[in-house]
Amino acid sequence: MSSNTIHSLFEYNREVRDKWFEWCEELSEEVLLMKRNGGYEGILHTLFHIVDVEQ
Repeated sequence: MSSNTIHSLFEYNREVRDKWFEWCEELSEEVLLMKRNGGYEGILHTLFHIVDVEQ
């Protein structure tokens, strides 16, 4: 895989993540903390995971 391809994938990931954060700003705290099936319990925990793995 070329370095340009890798760079493009990282850029795409950043764009999608930023859109997720924008979407989450519209949600109430109750919705962000609501436990859900699968994944990391809920939206907020999923966001914590995304930020954690990017470090």
